[in-house]
Amino acid sequence: MATLLLLLAAILTAQLIAWFLFRAARAARDFPDAGRGRVVMHYCGSIRLAAVVLPAGVIVLLLVLLESPAIDAAMATWLMPVLPVLALGAGALAAEAWSRRIVLDDEGIHATSVWGRVDIPWPAIHRVAWNRWLKMVVITADDGRRLWVNPSLSGLSMLQLLLFERVDRSRLAEAIPGFVAIGRGAY
Repeated sequence: MATLLLLLAAILTAQLIAWFLFRAARAARDFPDAGRGRVVMHYCGSIRLAAVVLPAGVIVLLLVLLESPAIDAAMATWLMPVLPVLALGAGALAAEAWSRRIVLDDEGIHATSVWGRVDIPWPAIHRVAWNRWLKMVVITADDGRRLWVNPSLSGLSMLQLLLFERVDRSRLAEAIPGFVAIGRGAY
């Protein structure tokens, strides 16, 4: 029982550290890379660091706990299938944090990540909405392609400005509450 409490305390501590890192990242989110008539949105360094260090720390903690004499065979049997799932999730999270880029230029929005590439020209934007459950901006093209934009990416204010400049207001109506919540830091 004590080992389970230790594991719970370690996971909660990791979550608290992640919360502080993400709050620090939000303060730095409005400084995208700019140059040659384009803006590159990406995750800042503290989010990239958290995406690697925190999941790896939880996996190392689980491995240490598995070697602990306090863990009985039943608990070890329960923890063993959890490790590959955590490792796979940690790898996907780290890959997304390091590879995610959204480029804003005169032609449109160009997003790349581990999961693929999405290019949406400004005139082809059909709808911009705020997903209140996932806390993300969703940009939908005329042909149905979607781009999910995390508010933790740098340059979100630049994206908002360009959307207001280049997209009809009626197509932005569903995103306004989300943009207001992001501006207040209440998302």
